[in-house]
Amino acid sequence: MIAVGKETIKREILIYDEAVDDCRRIRCVLLENSKPVELLEQRLDNTDDAADKEFTWFEQDIILARISRVVPSLSSAFVDIGQQSEGMLPLRLAPPGVKAGQLIVVQVLRLTQEGKGCQLTALPQLPGFFVVLRPYENRHLKRSRLRSIDKAKAQEMYQDELVSLTSEWEEICAEARLGGETPRLLRRFQQPVQKALRDWLDSDCEYINVDGLEHFKLVDSILKQHVPFLLNKLRLISSQQGSIPDIYRLSDLDRQIYSREIWLKNGGKIVFDQTEALLAIDVNSAKADKQRDPQKLWLKTNLHAAWEICRLLRLRRIQGIIIIDFIRLKHDQDVEEIDKFMRELLARDKARIQIGGFSRLGLYELTRSLKK
Repeated sequence: MIAVGKETIKREILIYDEAVDDCRRIRCVLLENSKPVELLEQRLDNTDDAADKEFTWFEQDIILARISRVVPSLSSAFVDIGQQSEGMLPLRLAPPGVKAGQLIVVQVLRLTQEGKGCQLTALPQLPGFFVVLRPYENRHLKRSRLRSIDKAKAQEMYQDELVSLTSEWEEICAEARLGGETPRLLRRFQQPVQKALRDWLDSDCEYINVDGLEHFKLVDSILKQHVPFLLNKLRLISSQQGSIPDIYRLSDLDRQIYSREIWLKNGGKIVFDQTEALLAIDVNSAKADKQRDPQKLWLKTNLHAAWEICRLLRLRRIQGIIIIDFIRLKHDQDVEEIDKFMRELLARDKARIQIGGFSRLGLYELTRSLKK
């Protein structure tokens, strides 16, 4: 059976690019015990028109835009961000007295389903390696990475980066005051390599494996600037060794990300169905080996499913309400074991998670949202 509480987790970061369709994509993958659990990627498509690209927004983008209308009954302002649907800016996250036609600096809080506008805030945050700058608030956020560094050195790094991010924010404001054409991208924080190192790299990470000299030089410069004491973790994968997807057996990564059905190693199956309101996940024994005691089979399948579901929630960057229909178990102690196992697995996840546990109808409930 799978044991999480006592398990030693080996983490590695993979950075590589590969050809797909008519373009190239950069991929950053976080491995835990050789299994992919997080993914960041970016397509580099030279055939797209540049004007189309500037209206493709990512979470954390800081944009100069214009208020198109204010709807007090919805406690929201709507912002023209150059897409078919306007962005929604809650008035509690907007400057007092905003009016239609007003220029405003906003940050993308969350991308939504096609046909719905992005969720925005006018209280942006600038993420760094050691601190998240919140220019309109009295307190900035210290990252957990600081805890693994000597206290005096940690304070020095914190202050240095705070000064750097404050200077960057002043540059953003100066650029916004120039006005000009809107919407316009002022800053982007979602470049996959920088974000992967910022969010995943810590002293517990064993290696940063990089495929390609261009990416290696970029990672090397970032580490030297921010965390030079972690430079010994950087490794260049040579062409003689093979490609990273081949070495780390990632040929089926797209299937893991996009497939509706995922087979478990004991023959069980989990099925993902995304609705507008929530994600429903069904677990069934499918082709699992039959045993004399079906309860043991169902418990084992549920445990395998729990491990895989928690991994795929991270890998697929799923947000919102999640309902899991595990195979029904007769014994309370088995149900409690599944609940305990889920909580241990979800504790690894750095996203914001609220666990409802098993409902009266026997469905396992939780919500997940990505930290900014």
